[in-house]
Amino acid sequence: MKLLNHFFALLVSAAILMSCGAAETGTTIKGTVQNAGNMKLRLEKVKLSSAAMTLAEVDTDNNGSFKTNFPEGLTEGLYRLTIGNQSAGLVLDGTEKTVEINGELSKLKQQDFQVTGSQSTADLNNTMKDYYAKKFTAADIISKSKSFDNPLVGMQFSLSTLGPRPE
Repeated sequence: MKLLNHFFALLVSAAILMSCGAAETGTTIKGTVQNAGNMKLRLEKVKLSSAAMTLAEVDTDNNGSFKTNFPEGLTEGLYRLTIGNQSAGLVLDGTEKTVEINGELSKLKQQDFQVTGSQSTADLNNTMKDYYAKKFTAADIISKSKSFDNPLVGMQFSLSTLGPRPE
């Protein structure tokens, strides 16, 4: 009986230790957006052929912090994060586990925020900073759009800078 009690105690201890280290599955989008305290945040999947599809709507806390998890993960594609009347584009390749976004509400539209966990979004942000610094001509934009490792980054960059123009 004493051996059984020791075995049971060991089994319970192992279960507790394993649960402490259990990570969330899928994809987590989290961060802090300054001056966005107690606001609604919406994450949408952007589709070119139809209206964007809302995937999550969460409230930020007093500091503008938020967190939402997608247990099934998020697929490769273009996403839009909207808080109030400000929005930012996210480009995901489908392998992201945790994407962290930190910045100022008024700078989201210019893609001027820190991002970790999504190299494609970081590439877009860095290029948009150059665009807003007026380092590109129209020809440069077209050329740059074709140079990204992830073609979705090029597409988002083109749409953000040139708009949906047929030429």
